Amino acid sequence: MHPNQREFIRQDSARILFETGAVLFRPDEPFTFSSGIKSPIYCNNRRVMGYPALSDHIDTYFAQCARDLGQPYDTIVGVATAGIPWGRVLAKELHLPFAYVRDPKSHGTKQAVEGDLQPGQRALVIEDHISTGESSVAAVEKVRAAGGIVEQCLAITTYQWAEADGRFTDARCALSTLTDFSTLVRFAVERHYLSPDQERLVRDWQKNPAGWTHSGGAP
Repeated sequence: MHPNQREFIRQDSARILFETGAVLFRPDEPFTFSSGIKSPIYCNNRRVMGYPALSDHIDTYFAQCARDLGQPYDTIVGVATAGIPWGRVLAKELHLPFAYVRDPKSHGTKQAVEGDLQPGQRALVIEDHISTGESSVAAVEKVRAAGGIVEQCLAITTYQWAEADGRFTDARCALSTLTDFSTLVRFAVERHYLSPDQERLVRDWQKNPAGWTHSGGAP
């Protein structure tokens, strides 16, 4: 893929996330993650699915980026729950089988992976959003435990935390995303959704979210 097209996907994905309300900046009244981390940004990419005309663009960008990875995948695996709809559409577009990965149930077959995944198949794992990367890497390991070969994970967004990068590196799984925290912040600043002071605050958070929370980084 030409670098200009890759940059267009980053910027247009950011535009779609803002237009659908999937990304919110609230530096003056931070959100609280389930981990207890305070955050001036919140990504809820599920909202995009409420806008089919716009989500079609995200589907197209997933397909373009998946092809750009250049790997001969045998199947697409969506991570439950938010990665499932994106992964299913991508599998249809690429004419590949589809499966999804979840926490295994305690009854029935007790399988963590449902759908068409055969041992030895190369799987592209599709996620919705990456924060710490913990649950996403756990999903990758479940696919591997089921016999799949996973070397790539593709998601819509990432907060670009060093913690997540380290987890994917340790798991020997490359992470690619349609857009990222840096692009979202740049988009918000250019459209005056964030003041210079708010931009500085948000960037400080991204560098050290736990420290930012504990130091009372929010005003």
